[in-house]
Amino acid sequence: MTMLKDIYIEFLGKALLTIDRLEILDGDKIAIIGANGSGKTTLLNLISGHFNNFSGIFEKNHDFLYLKQIENNNELGNETNYALISKMGGVPYSGSFENCSGGEKIRLGLSNVIKDEFVNLMLDEPTTNLDLSSVKFLMKTLKNHQGTIIFTTHDRNLVEEIATKIWVIENHKVKEYKGSWTDYTEQKQLERATVENINTQIDVQKEQLQSAIQNKREALKRTSNVTSSKKNKRINPGRLGQSKSRGSSQKGISRQIKSLEKKLENIPMKKGILENKEIQFPSMDIQKSSRIVMYANKLTIHAGDNMLLDNTSFQIETGEKVAFVGNNGVGKTTLLNHIYHRHEAIIISSNVKFSYLRQDFFFDQKDVDLIHFVMNDTEHSYDFVVDVLEKIGFDKSDLVKQTMTLSAGEQLKALLATSLLNRSNVLILDEPTNYLDIDAIQGLEQLIKQYPGTILFTSHDSFFVDKIATVIYEISQRKLKRIR
Repeated sequence: MTMLKDIYIEFLGKALLTIDRLEILDGDKIAIIGANGSGKTTLLNLISGHFNNFSGIFEKNHDFLYLKQIENNNELGNETNYALISKMGGVPYSGSFENCSGGEKIRLGLSNVIKDEFVNLMLDEPTTNLDLSSVKFLMKTLKNHQGTIIFTTHDRNLVEEIATKIWVIENHKVKEYKGSWTDYTEQKQLERATVENINTQIDVQKEQLQSAIQNKREALKRTSNVTSSKKNKRINPGRLGQSKSRGSSQKGISRQIKSLEKKLENIPMKKGILENKEIQFPSMDIQKSSRIVMYANKLTIHAGDNMLLDNTSFQIETGEKVAFVGNNGVGKTTLLNHIYHRHEAIIISSNVKFSYLRQDFFFDQKDVDLIHFVMNDTEHSYDFVVDVLEKIGFDKSDLVKQTMTLSAGEQLKALLATSLLNRSNVLILDEPTNYLDIDAIQGLEQLIKQYPGTILFTSHDSFFVDKIATVIYEISQRKLKRIR
């Protein structure tokens, strides 16, 4: 057993990670999830023995083969499991790692670490840049793997299929949940319901105490008025006892008020619940004028000498959320490019105004803060823009960040926000979940569902596709086949 107890890690003088107690047992398959920059990779480095700047108890009894994120890892070893690579979609490997694409590098790295089914594996975002068939094979391989696995991911389907435990990093604390993604979401819903129930009880207690205090104050006021009205009158010796009794009664009520006020002060603060605010977009003119946004008959597309689509057809209607899926290299991005550039074989409504967020997006780092960057290209209100930015994963404190300081994930979120908020009515999104953490992906899902225009997108995230796509086209064998 590997144990982490009372772990504290800080960064720039502030807490990054705190752990009360976590255990790693033989055969565990542990998913680590959390926001970008929350410390997921730092936690992997600690467990693997590559990070020592912490306080607390770390009893290490597992050794791991560690596949780091590809963009930070150019040393994946010299031995290559070509049989495994072939099952994962193949790699036209030339012997030069630097010349491989991101997906090819991932396959090469995985082939090096998944050679012994009993070895302990540590994987940092293993599905990045893998196409659907490769992800499916990876999931099958990891599910049958006999060793212990610890992995970070933003792929909820991978968590659902593989994880036996989930470590969630939230507010700098690491908390463990047993089971799969479904189990985790059910436990979170139960936690939320419990907190809501506690908050309701706190509200009831406060109302009861405030009412009791008010009643006592009114009673004290009445007795004070009686005393005041008689203080100038001559007191009959026979009624002197009643006057003293009335004074004692006032003191007693005052003591009761102080006691009730003390109880009110000692009622715990309500626990915070992240508000899941519904966002309603304004309607769009295109919905009133065109039912069919675009269509194509007998469309053929080439990339150089390579035919990607042959004599195929499709039709897209207003408001549809259309996913184009398929393995790497089948032509998904090329099709999106042809649509955006209004290829002559694709009939597109004259009302269409495109906004295109490319997979290899370019971010123009202007010397402005985030909120002005987004507000510059929208007619929506300031409050609505802030709601969208918060939904997609920005905090209010991020609004004044200079765009030049944004991380790759923050740049993508900023561009997604501008795409959703600008004057377009048809969005084209090529792999929009790359660089996003799970919370941001879930926020994007809600925004896309509420968006009144039409969205065309590609994604290797099957969970994301299943959640938001109203129409799915699969590209296979040079044809477009509608599967939803």
